Amino acid sequence: IAILLAGGALCGDATLEPDDGYDGGYRAIGDPTEGAMVVAAARHGLWRSDLEERLPRIGEVPFTSERKRMTTIHKAASITEQTKGKDGYDLAEVLPDAPYIAFTKGAVDSLLAVSDRVWNVDHIEPMDDAWRRRIAESNDELAERGMRVLGLAMRPLHDIPDTREERRVEQSLVFVGMMGMIDPPRPEV
Repeated sequence: IAILLAGGALCGDATLEPDDGYDGGYRAIGDPTEGAMVVAAARHGLWRSDLEERLPRIGEVPFTSERKRMTTIHKAASITEQTKGKDGYDLAEVLPDAPYIAFTKGAVDSLLAVSDRVWNVDHIEPMDDAWRRRIAESNDELAERGMRVLGLAMRPLHDIPDTREERRVEQSLVFVGMMGMIDPPRPEV
């Protein structure tokens, strides 16, 4: 779960800032969906500001509606320092050993199309048809319950890719997991 939370917080532009109207509280600034992911990570002690210090963003492939995903690329060299959340999540123990890491978030079907491996508890396994079915069924189950579902994948990198070539960046991904968020209808609906 640490990779899912950290990747979700880092793969976007939402931030948390102190909420003057609520003692000790914070509010998300930016896209509400990205804000929900930043809040979820912070509730587990993985604050975006701390994560950015240890995994600074060095590149991005912006979201497009055709691909239904976005990717951020981070320098992972400083992750060797202990990066623990309050729940004991230590990213240094779980992230693959590579100088860079890409996090990709988006529609689950879009991520499955470019993932050839899956994160299973504490290791990477090949993605097979059984995994694809299991992930698709979980996605459908969350969506049927009225949730907005976003998936997250990662890719360890040994070199910084050219982000102008999204197909070269968004390939051979490791599917990490998905988050379901309550997405109530807007008042005008």
